[in-house]
Amino acid sequence: MPQASHMVRVTARLSPTLARRESDDLGSRLSADLGLAAGDWIGWGHQACFWHCGVLAKGMAAEAMARKHAAGVVHLLADQDEGDVASVVYPALVDGRWERHCHHFLNAAAGRVAAAQPAARPRSSPEGLTEDVSASLGRIHHALGDSMAAPSAAAQVNRAAFELAAPWLRPPERIVAASELFRSTTARRLLEQMCREPLPCASAFNRALELDRGVARPLMIAADPRRIELPVWLVNSAGARLRVNADQCRRALDENQLLVPRAFLATGLVRMATNAFVHGTGGERYERVGDQFWLKWLGVSIPPPSMVSADVPLSSEPLPNAPADPRTLQFDPWRAEGSGEVSLQLRQLRAAIEEAPRGSDQRHDAYESMRARVAFERQRNAPHIERAEAAWRQWQERCASTRILAARDWPFPLHRSESLERLFAEVQAGVAADAADSGSGR
Repeated sequence: MPQASHMVRVTARLSPTLARRESDDLGSRLSADLGLAAGDWIGWGHQACFWHCGVLAKGMAAEAMARKHAAGVVHLLADQDEGDVASVVYPALVDGRWERHCHHFLNAAAGRVAAAQPAARPRSSPEGLTEDVSASLGRIHHALGDSMAAPSAAAQVNRAAFELAAPWLRPPERIVAASELFRSTTARRLLEQMCREPLPCASAFNRALELDRGVARPLMIAADPRRIELPVWLVNSAGARLRVNADQCRRALDENQLLVPRAFLATGLVRMATNAFVHGTGGERYERVGDQFWLKWLGVSIPPPSMVSADVPLSSEPLPNAPADPRTLQFDPWRAEGSGEVSLQLRQLRAAIEEAPRGSDQRHDAYESMRARVAFERQRNAPHIERAEAAWRQWQERCASTRILAARDWPFPLHRSESLERLFAEVQAGVAADAADSGSGR
């Protein structure tokens, strides 16, 4: 790959203080159920994958905040999502141009939730890679191999990601999987309350969505309370997620089937159990809806999360200079290559049209004369125009190739160490500056 990018942009809005829980409130009970020892806890989380640098920055910030407050770090593994958790997008050099390719290290199981996908021996990396990409995918392969004893593919990928992030991110003191949440006593009681009284829960969910309807689909509300949809997923024997109503949820509980919370239910439960939580830009958006849900349903107010994200391209190589646009030569074939000025010949032809009275034969003849002379000159200069069109296509291809490396969503193991070191330093500086701005930082 080209030289590592020096362009690192970190965006952060950090909570200046840690939330305090009452000794027997809902958050304290959840904290005890989730095995969070006495003391302060900072949370963050993501789906199982090899995160891009914006997600890695969340973990870096959570750890820095934890050090500042002498707190522990808990990571929420969102393993209730469906998809191939071990697919890795990488840049491939094809005929001198960069393209986005994808390698599936584990068995792709797009229709199964990550918690239901088994850990497996990773497939070897593809052939024909550049030296840097080959080394990066090799490290991912090795880390996945080290994590084959994990209880699921989600946990395997998550462990591998933390192993690869070790120079910049310590493993958290506690990892909580979304699929485990309803097994805790307090969260299970909330689920049972949803089944007993589905209308208040579903109504609160739908009213909260009025803040941002793009976050989730409203729940179906029926006249029969047993048919009211709840904001949870049932994972069937094939590992697929199914929407459930109150009656189906009750039966699933009785039969000990796997029920998992939807996105902002999962993070809401962990946020109540912690003293602070670090989200990215997407999470910050849906948590505004989630906070309204908890407030409208249970009257519980959760302090807003911190937000941290980052943009780190694989390469910040500048776009090449644009050649002459061949479209200008089609309409002004006298124009010199690279000139931004309309040619003298075309200006004279246009002036003859403008000088003639509107609607007159003279004006029409002047227009037809311009068309004929442009067509003749275009044909006479055809080789020059063809070269300009070829240069324009080549420039567009080079721009597309350059923009591919400039994307922010490449998995962090593909980045060179110096880029990740710079990201780490930027995040640490941001947390330190926030602490200074907030006085004691407590």
